[in-house]
Amino acid sequence: MLLACVTLLACGGGEEDAVDAPPSSGVASRIDTGVDTATKAATTQRRAKPYSRRGVTALAIAPEGSTIAVVSHDGGVRLFDAATVELRTTLRGHGADPATGVLFSADGRKLASVGRDSVVRVWDVASGRAGAALHGSEGAIRAVAATADGALVASAGESTRVMLWDARSGKLKRALGGATDFINALAFSPDGRWVAAGSADARVLVWDVMTGRLVHALRGHTDEVNALAFSPDGRLLASAGEDARVLIRDVAQGRQVQALDTHRSAVRALGFNRDGSRLASGGERGTLLLWDATNWQLSRGLVGSTAAINAVVFDPKRTELLFAGDEDDRVARWDVVAGAKQ
Repeated sequence: MLLACVTLLACGGGEEDAVDAPPSSGVASRIDTGVDTATKAATTQRRAKPYSRRGVTALAIAPEGSTIAVVSHDGGVRLFDAATVELRTTLRGHGADPATGVLFSADGRKLASVGRDSVVRVWDVASGRAGAALHGSEGAIRAVAATADGALVASAGESTRVMLWDARSGKLKRALGGATDFINALAFSPDGRWVAAGSADARVLVWDVMTGRLVHALRGHTDEVNALAFSPDGRLLASAGEDARVLIRDVAQGRQVQALDTHRSAVRALGFNRDGSRLASGGERGTLLLWDATNWQLSRGLVGSTAAINAVVFDPKRTELLFAGDEDDRVARWDVVAGAKQ
């Protein structure tokens, strides 16, 4: 049974033993800008793994850093005070279906959550009241993302299209095609020019938001892509997957610039800090790795859980503060410079 509230761990932490970063590769990945055949699509569709994440499935922090939203496999959306770690509100709207994604509006007043009930639900943060419900997704939703200004919301999951919603009107603006399998992750570039999707067919797809044109179908992973993160300047896109790899690409060129192969199990979560100096990656074995984004060297390994890390997010104000949610229904708060839980 899910804990009445998500526990924020207060004990000390330490560095992972014997984590040696292997030489990184700067070889460019193959770019496939065409759509695969129907036969290949059917084959990859059968390979896609069913959604099986438990515990904490996604995290988000309000832009001003005061509130953290936690969604879980029981369908609940919980809002905590980020400073006192007190539970403020529990929101219910996805029924017994797992909630799979969450995000705040640009002003922090609204919250959007998605789940396997195929609905994007919008909430008023202050009152906890449910607002608009966006229907029209073509299957259970696995991921949600929004532009920095909050004007567009993207949702995707167990279909082959990314749905773009006008956040103000609640109307579907565009459906993006080109995927051939389930979509596990979504991310907008900071300027809103690109939207990227991580697919179960091991590709990372990038569309031009204005035109709806698929501009990159990037290869390099050998299994499902689980997580995506754009750097704050929008130049780089990090992806992570079941193959235990984290790949860094130049978005404009669609070119791989680095491969980070230190994880020994599937990587489920990625996040850049505010100034882009660090990238965090969370693995299936409960390990958090911190990367120096100036040279892509491993700067620290953190062991804070025996359960898979499903979500990571840096505090929007403090570049050293990281939150990580795991399958034991816990959220740990880390000072990544000191390498200790707070």
